[in-house]
Amino acid sequence: MPGPGNALGQLKFEMPNRFDVYLHDTPMKALFSRDNRRQSHGCVRVQNPRDLASLLLNDSVDGVNKAVALGYTHRRALPTPLPVFLVYQTAFVENGAVEFRKDFYQRDDDIGRGLSRTTPLPMAEQAPSSQRRS
Repeated sequence: MPGPGNALGQLKFEMPNRFDVYLHDTPMKALFSRDNRRQSHGCVRVQNPRDLASLLLNDSVDGVNKAVALGYTHRRALPTPLPVFLVYQTAFVENGAVEFRKDFYQRDDDIGRGLSRTTPLPMAEQAPSSQRRS
């Protein structure tokens, strides 16, 4: 049942996707202080879900709190649909230097293969630029 003891917490942000992934609250707030926060089964815990709901719904946090306090499940549509992008990065630039992280979900090899050129360049592109005519 919904409520403070539910693993999803008291708020869930549904979004259409083929993986059934959504954003949600959690009663396990201590997870946010861990270095390793990969504790979910695919969904994404939101650290400040009432603030996010307030922003998305154009409502006050007090209004969100009152809706949650009703004690039963109800849905509220966003006034304006909003795209959500989940980004998984194992390499990024921080303070001008490239940083690398462990590939916990083992996605880098597939992405690398997708980015690699598997077909040879056309002959005109293989010739040194000094031999090309304009």
